[in-house]
Amino acid sequence: MIEGARDRFRAAMRRAVSTVGIVTTETPAGPRGMTLTAFMSLSMDPPTVAFAVNETASLHALIGPGDRVCLNLLSGGDEKVARAFAGEVAPEKRIEVGDWDRSLGAPWLKSAAASVVADITAIARHGSHSLYVADVVQVELGADEAALIYGRGRYWNSAQELAGV
Repeated sequence: MIEGARDRFRAAMRRAVSTVGIVTTETPAGPRGMTLTAFMSLSMDPPTVAFAVNETASLHALIGPGDRVCLNLLSGGDEKVARAFAGEVAPEKRIEVGDWDRSLGAPWLKSAAASVVADITAIARHGSHSLYVADVVQVELGADEAALIYGRGRYWNSAQELAGV
């Protein structure tokens, strides 16, 4: 790698604005999850999502093939929940922040813009992260379509940004 490329790459990625999500799952120790921006719709036929988790994240060791997860796409008002799941709150206490429903096999956030419940079907490891591929089994749509977005080291409510507030 060219000298300085890693730092320049990190700076470049901070300029990318992304929707904020929380991936959750049920474990023998209770519900667990983490905030992430590395996720995407992978396929519409069959409906499939993909997301990346750093190998140092506590969630990494807790999910694998066949596990059910929920990718919660946060609404503009969910910054407090995003911060909790980003590490401001201990992993076992994070589920206490926000209003969660656990009836679908993985916790989904009732205030989220959308929650996509999916079963992990494949994992690819690369560098510091694993990429999880999961087939969609259920989707819950929230009342608030505005997304919580993240870029340049801070959170924004997309509705306010689009309105020029």
